[in-house]
Amino acid sequence: MRPLLAVWETEGDERGAGGASDSELAAETSMFDALETFPAGRGRVRYAHRRWITDGDQQARERITVLNLRHSLSTALLTTLTTPPPPNSSVMNVNGLLARHLPDTIGWTRTPAFTCLLEHP
Repeated sequence: MRPLLAVWETEGDERGAGGASDSELAAETSMFDALETFPAGRGRVRYAHRRWITDGDQQARERITVLNLRHSLSTALLTTLTTPPPPNSSVMNVNGLLARHLPDTIGWTRTPAFTCLLEHP
């Protein structure tokens, strides 16, 4: 069984809070405590594998890094595309941008699992 980390986050009233715990109950309790400080808000608990921490799995860490960068970059690009004036009409492939601009130390971007994403925008 792989160890999981319970990660919680809240949003409300133009602010938020978040944290992590080894215990699902502790994460839920912290999330609900934080939500009580907002007039209105929402929260969620997600689970993260800690294989890269417990086993020193470098590829798992790189995959998480690339995933987080891809989501952040996608959000920025979507905002840019929907705000006039739009950039040129060519297709933007976030995975291609990451593959071209991440340092060579992030070797996961050269694995077949990632490079197959470069073929489909």
